[in-house]
Amino acid sequence: MQIQKVSVIRENWGSVIYKWCAREQEINEIKKAIAKNSQIDIDTVFNLDKLEKRCVDGVIVYCIYVGQAKCLCDRVKSHIFGNCRRSTLRRTIGAILYGKFDEIKINEFIDKLYLESNCVAPNIKLDEAEKQEINHPDFYRPLNIINNKNKDLKDLLVELRKLLKIAKK
Repeated sequence: MQIQKVSVIRENWGSVIYKWCAREQEINEIKKAIAKNSQIDIDTVFNLDKLEKRCVDGVIVYCIYVGQAKCLCDRVKSHIFGNCRRSTLRRTIGAILYGKFDEIKINEFIDKLYLESNCVAPNIKLDEAEKQEINHPDFYRPLNIINNKNKDLKDLLVELRKLLKIAKK
């Protein structure tokens, strides 16, 4: 979490980088679903030591997806209340866990997640800030299919794209 002067927030109202985080239990659900139909070394790409870790009210959570928003309220609405057309996260979760875009089941899963947000300074381009977070040298962002250049996640990203194609049908 980042503390900023109100004047910085006012100048750049709404522009944020947000991170979706999951407990180990939800990560294990994702790992199991991917491993079911894949030859990927799932424990390597979802290695908890390579996922950014947070403690929220005594609960340990790990960052699984990074996004950007010019208006956090609108963006989070599309993830929480929206549909798969407007949310890569929702499509990815649906494809992995259910093999289709089952909005009700996706909502049930997303309700278990945690959300962190950080304001972006006005002098920083939002697209660039998001790319930097996705490609953070110390952490994996396993569900970020777009702009993810992490070579260790290459096979996983290929597999996720395949699952998304199958789920679209």
